Amino acid sequence: MPRAFRFSVSAAAPRPAAEWRELGRRAEDLGFSTLSMPDHLDAEMAPLIALAVTAEATRSLKLATLVLGNDYRHPAFLHKQAATLDLLSDGRLELGIGAGWQSSDYDRAGIPSRTRRSSSPAAGSGSCRWPPGRQTSWASTPTCTRA
Repeated sequence: MPRAFRFSVSAAAPRPAAEWRELGRRAEDLGFSTLSMPDHLDAEMAPLIALAVTAEATRSLKLATLVLGNDYRHPAFLHKQAATLDLLSDGRLELGIGAGWQSSDYDRAGIPSRTRRSSSPAAGSGSCRWPPGRQTSWASTPTCTRA
């Protein structure tokens, strides 16, 4: 089945709440399908919080992380935050998760180079599983272990 071509706008520069809400409304009014946000530890806003504000100010605009660095986030906490945002935005979250690549992010987080891309359970040094037969949802709880 063919899908319509979609356009996304990316934003992350810090701005007051009223300006951020207006940015989301304007993107939606101009026909963009998605507002995406990167995840770096420099002068950008925290993506999940900023996307929650966007969700409150818009009706149909999808909310995307492009992409969250898995070394900075425990998968159980990220799951709960993402599932909550998805629920409160009526299913508009598009969650992107990646390994992380920007050295300055690791330096700012105090993650030594020898543990990069291997310190979080999602990166392979452990596992995070939801109970068998249960669909991932806001109410489900993963069991995480570290190797």
